[in-house]
Amino acid sequence: MLPTPESKIEGDFDFIIDYPISPEDWFLWITHSSGYIGMRFHPIIVSLFNGVPFIAFDHYVKKYFKFLRIQQSSKTYDLCLRYGVLNNWKDLKNELSTPVSILENLLAQKPDKNLIRKSKPVFVNSLKRIVGI
Repeated sequence: MLPTPESKIEGDFDFIIDYPISPEDWFLWITHSSGYIGMRFHPIIVSLFNGVPFIAFDHYVKKYFKFLRIQQSSKTYDLCLRYGVLNNWKDLKNELSTPVSILENLLAQKPDKNLIRKSKPVFVNSLKRIVGI
């Protein structure tokens, strides 16, 4: 279990990584892992760009009028949509997945170290849009 930047992890786990952890070590743990399940945006990016299977529990989806949830308001949803991995995205508030189905989804994914190369046009177009070119 990886610690968060704010605190160490406690609980009954087989293995807990010591806290604090350097950004480089944190990056390497994710890069060399078999998969990532979580809701933090940056580990999802690290997983995506290193071909590590992941499940993204999204808590960034904004809620309007107490009932309307707009998926497109989420940076995690946008990232998964742009890279064609929406099956990896789960709305934390609306998803009715079981732990078994989440693990099955993760295990069904094939590591793809070439995803970023195949997605280079998406990345370049996103950068152009950000800087206004």
